[in-house]
Amino acid sequence: MTLGLTTTELWASDQHAVESDSPLMVLWSYPPTPRQLAVTGVFFVSGVSFFTAGAYLSFVNIAPQQERVKARKEAIKNSLRKLIGD
Repeated sequence: MTLGLTTTELWASDQHAVESDSPLMVLWSYPPTPRQLAVTGVFFVSGVSFFTAGAYLSFVNIAPQQERVKARKEAIKNSLRKLIGD
């Protein structure tokens, strides 16, 4: 028996009850073990190293990419000039 409440009203009242019972969000229900902390650290360091390697490779390859873009732009300009006869 819903006492004349819609599903949305019931859901909202349930959410309010949950929020009022526990004002702080719980990240863990128990502290992590040393092994879990180590695995988390390894993943974090791995992610940082991948990010750093990608940024380095991007920075190193900027000049060749810019040269290719410039050469392509000039080639397109030249071919358009030939077509237009300018």
